[in-house]
Amino acid sequence: MLRKVSRRQVGRALLQIGVFALVVILAFSLGKNASESETIRSLVAGYGYFGILVISIVSGINLAVPIPAIAFLPLFLESGLNYWMTIFVISLGMTLGDSIAYLVGRAGRVFIESNIQKKIGKHLEVLQTRYHYAPLGALFLFAAFVPLPNELIVVPLSFFGYRLLHVMIPMLAGNILFNIFYSAGIIGFFKIL
Repeated sequence: MLRKVSRRQVGRALLQIGVFALVVILAFSLGKNASESETIRSLVAGYGYFGILVISIVSGINLAVPIPAIAFLPLFLESGLNYWMTIFVISLGMTLGDSIAYLVGRAGRVFIESNIQKKIGKHLEVLQTRYHYAPLGALFLFAAFVPLPNELIVVPLSFFGYRLLHVMIPMLAGNILFNIFYSAGIIGFFKIL
């Protein structure tokens, strides 16, 4: 059954797409100008990997800031930062941002009524014992190949009792792979311009 979409929802989606496009254009522009401007290069180099980490933690909270830090890769590279270290730092920051969503999901467990938790919990217990690693594999694939917020899987995993370390490892690996693929597209697009 199809749901009717309101004008407000369409407007909000168009606004988000427009803001995202504007940020990507700004990132490309800064990347191009960084090769010519010593001020921009020194500013980015001054904050270095720590600045990238902070930016990527904030962008890792996708529901708040839906713009990936990897979009600024041309700027980081033109400022003299190492490609592989930048990819790793961005991936680590995204994983730390997603871990905040994990903690929110963990805290949400407290607010669920015990009846609902008992009904759902029995079914999930069976699934967890039978297919314990399947959701973690799904998290890796989701983080690596799906350009949607990782919180869509991270929050339910935390809610249902998966440990943070067990969630972070496939999430970090998936984020690294996603950023490698995404960066290849960005660098290719940047070279065309």
